[in-house]
Amino acid sequence: MVQTTETKAQNNRNRVKAYYDSHKDEINKNRILKKLDEGKPVRKSTLDKYGIPNNLKTDLEKSNEKLIQQTKNKVMEQPTPVEQQTIHDASKKVTPLLVYDAFRRGNKEVYPNGIYTTSTIKLYTKRFKNIITFLKGNDESDLKKLFKDSKKVLNIIKKNVNANEYKDYLNCISTLCNPQAKHLLPEYCEVLDKQVVEFKKNMKLKLDESNAENLTNTKHKDIVNFNDIEKAKQTIKQKQPNSFDHLLIEMYVFNAFRDDLSNVRIIKKKEKVPKEKNNYYDVNTSNLILRDYKTSSKFGEKRYKLPNPIVKIIDYQMKKEPNKKYLFEKSNNTPYAKLSSKVTSAFEEADLDNISINVIRHSRVAKLWGKPKALLIQKKKLADLMMHDVTTAGMIYDRKEKDPSV
Repeated sequence: MVQTTETKAQNNRNRVKAYYDSHKDEINKNRILKKLDEGKPVRKSTLDKYGIPNNLKTDLEKSNEKLIQQTKNKVMEQPTPVEQQTIHDASKKVTPLLVYDAFRRGNKEVYPNGIYTTSTIKLYTKRFKNIITFLKGNDESDLKKLFKDSKKVLNIIKKNVNANEYKDYLNCISTLCNPQAKHLLPEYCEVLDKQVVEFKKNMKLKLDESNAENLTNTKHKDIVNFNDIEKAKQTIKQKQPNSFDHLLIEMYVFNAFRDDLSNVRIIKKKEKVPKEKNNYYDVNTSNLILRDYKTSSKFGEKRYKLPNPIVKIIDYQMKKEPNKKYLFEKSNNTPYAKLSSKVTSAFEEADLDNISINVIRHSRVAKLWGKPKALLIQKKKLADLMMHDVTTAGMIYDRKEKDPSV
């Protein structure tokens, strides 16, 4: 059924209403906090309804009054050393509600260019709420007491989150104590600053131990011989010539990319490559252009001249499907979110099991680094192609290739 403009607008209104209905308490609470922050009056019954401490407004007003008085004194008195000037009360009770509000204000006050995005604030607030729950606290808990024992807090967080999230949860605790953000909630930083250093120190020790153990285990595992991965090209070409799987295997044998090819848009003849930070394949030059990938902030735009066998497969697919928009797309001409599982299944079609993107990357590095006469310049060139540095290749990806004769 084709939607009219009116129907689309109604559907959008319905979605907005549904979102508000399911989040109205949180939305209203944030509005109240904003009013308090701006010094606007809020009824006591409203504060009670949303569980906001009655003294929060008073505390904010006192803080503002104290700031005004400090400014007046500064004009009349001789300058004092910066470390002796305070406009906050370190003995003040610091609650999670104050932290949530500081996260919200931080979006405009700390990073006006949008680095500290709204989505990041929502994520940090959610994680901070989780931490409070882990520690059996609530919105009125005094964080000075709750975070007193850093080792204990770290252990509790570690028990409740997976290894990949562990470091991210620490960032929720420490973000407001960064130099750019300390003014948002100085009482919080006054109390937690030294503890945050302790948090980072303890967590770094744990992460270093874990990484060392994983690296040791990894180094003793054989990796698939890259010659076997290269042979998969011929196998899939015979079984499924010019297919999705054929193109996917050719691309990952050409270069051991990360999962960065799921959104490569095709720039057709006589079209120009847009300036947006996306990934493109330009049929006019046969260039693969990557701008949106994991290490793009370090390596910038990457251009790869695709070899003829890959170009021919793409040309064949475009003649067969004139509406094709992406190198790898679904039947409705939309891109995949990820290609990791597709890579594994493609190699299975080529009679090679348990091949993941990481396995391909490990194997590609091992092929070069396993050669006794491999030069450093060759290793650096390969690292640049794979969009990581040569140190990463040596520490993480370099492993002994599996002997194909075994």
